Amino acid sequence: MSARTLKLIAVGYAVKTLLLGLAWLIVPDLPARAANKARQTWSAVAGRPETSVKDQGKQ
Repeated sequence: MSARTLKLIAVGYAVKTLLLGLAWLIVPDLPARAANKARQTWSAVAGRPETSVKDQGKQ
């Protein structure tokens, strides 16, 4: 890999990290929301009955 490619990857990673950090500061429960959405999607794909988001958040 060339130095330019590595620099581009590093800058992209830094920008992505800053944006994710900023989003987390603005919406502190963002990881919990994403996890709940993933659980709901997985339950639907697996064919299991969907439980409420409130119940899953307390586990």
